[in-house]
Formats: sequence, C-alpha cells, structure tokens
Amino acid sequence: SRSIRQMGTVTEQAFGTTFDTSYTNLEPEVRFYLLDVLRKSLKICPFCIETYGRMAGLWYAERQYTQAVDLIEPLVMQLTAMIPSHDYVQVSYASLANRPFHRLVHNYVLSLDKVGRHREADQWAKKMIKLCPNDNIGFRYLSSRTQRSPGAE
Repeated sequence: SRSIRQMGTVTEQAFGTTFDTSYTNLEPEVRFYLLDVLRKSLKICPFCIETYGRMAGLWYAERQYTQAVDLIEPLVMQLTAMIPSHDYVQVSYASLANRPFHRLVHNYVLSLDKVGRHREADQWAKKMIKLCPNDNIGFRYLSSRTQRSPGAE
C-alpha cells in the first residue's frame, strides 16, 4: 500500500493530465483512489465542471463507458442549452474558463462512441467544432468515425 504522501504526489501528477487517455497509464489502484477523491470533491462542490470531466475520464480509463455517459450527459445537456444558438457564438478553447467544458464534452464524445452511440458522438464533435473552429482539443479527429472506432456504423 502506498503512503499518503506518495498518493498525494500521484494525485497531483494525474490531475495535471488533461484527458482520459492519460489516465489509462495509471495503475488501477491509483485510478480507484482518484475516483474516491473526486466523489468526495463532488459532495463538497457539486458544481465543479472540471471534477465531472475528470471523473468521466477515469471511468473511461476503467472501460466503464456507460457510467461515464450517465455521469456527464445531464451536465453536458444543461451546459450546452445555455449557449446561445446564434451562428456567430463561439466557445473558444483559448479561454481558460472554457477548457473544463471542452474536456467534459471531449470525454462525452469518447464515451458515446464506446457505448455504440456513434452518430451522436459525431454530432457532438461537429457541434464543438462549430463552437470552436480552431479545434485545439481534437474534435475534428473524433468526428471521423473511421478513425475513431473500427466497425462503427
């Protein structure tokens, strides 16, 4: 078993990563520890978008795709409903305040794909490209079903 100091260092390093695929490189024991930390964090501050995104990333790393979708889908729907539907509205990744939203939707798109909801994943990726045309986070890549999942519809 790891010491509290070692786990603190691991937590710091893991939360410095941005996406779910980074979490797959962590040991299962570390991922379970981080999930526990995030659950406790949500009890303290249930409005932290970053916490939901990171938790979904860890569920993704654990191959618990349905849990990831179930966790973040209501939040993704609520947040995107607040964005005006005008064509000129953009949610730039360059703004640090928008990055948790982008990471949340990124994990949502990846998880939707893994649960077989490929068309929805494509639609969300395309919607995010429209909201952020410079696409710093890779939605353009994700919107290509053939690159994302072999055998996708």
